[in-house]
Amino acid sequence: MNSVQIIKEVIELIEENSDANLEYFMKHLPISKVHFRREFKKYTGISFQKYVNQRKLANSLSLLLNTRKRIIDIAMESNFKYEQSFIRAFKNEFGISPNQFRKNPRCLRITYKNFHDLKYIDQSRILCPIIEFIPSFSVFYEKTFEEVNGNATEIAFDFVKNYSFLIDKQISYFGITTEEGYTPAFYGLKSTPHSLTQFRLPAGIYLSFSYIGNHTYQFLNKKNNIEFINKSSSFLSTLEKCGYRFPMHYELVENKNCTSNQTILNWKWPIEIYDHFG
Repeated sequence: MNSVQIIKEVIELIEENSDANLEYFMKHLPISKVHFRREFKKYTGISFQKYVNQRKLANSLSLLLNTRKRIIDIAMESNFKYEQSFIRAFKNEFGISPNQFRKNPRCLRITYKNFHDLKYIDQSRILCPIIEFIPSFSVFYEKTFEEVNGNATEIAFDFVKNYSFLIDKQISYFGITTEEGYTPAFYGLKSTPHSLTQFRLPAGIYLSFSYIGNHTYQFLNKKNNIEFINKSSSFLSTLEKCGYRFPMHYELVENKNCTSNQTILNWKWPIEIYDHFG
């Protein structure tokens, strides 16, 4: 068994027993503690103990959002010995306390299991995907999903053109794909026309890709959009082989991040959904 296989096995064991310390795992490993620590950090980018703590914190998010359990009970269930240790670790990692997060959920970058060997980059156009928690929020769309047949870009541009009178720097554009089809949508509208209706995107853990183009959003044409999707899809196919399923995804362009010579497109796929969508 080589070092990579050992690290992968330990990552799986951590999911089953996150309260175990390094000495527990060393009893079952054919390498020294010093070598294991070095190889684990080389493979994951962080120390063994930091990885364990980050996984425990990531697992606590659904308990904070979806249950009314006390913080002390969530700390114990997340394998922290003391409530204060959990609160301190949560605040150090995310910059807010567990109670603040429960009252006002926000996007958090987290560590998700077994993604460290899947980092991807191509000529600085598609950045390494990150894993983040995204709270539930609502966007507005035209009440219909449709089969795109490769025409999502045209549908999106027509949608933006039809509602150009609503758009300012605070508006975000969404393209949502579900099993029903594709629809464009807006977030951040100051007023909502009667022709648009609300669509709720679910809270959950998302895999987020970013595309950076040296052009305006209007020049995000069918060719480079498809290139972006194809590059990202090759990554996602690897995850599907590992058992992950993606019932929906969305693309996001924030007007405030677009200039006369740069466009940033984010593409977000749920790994784990905490509630329903629609």
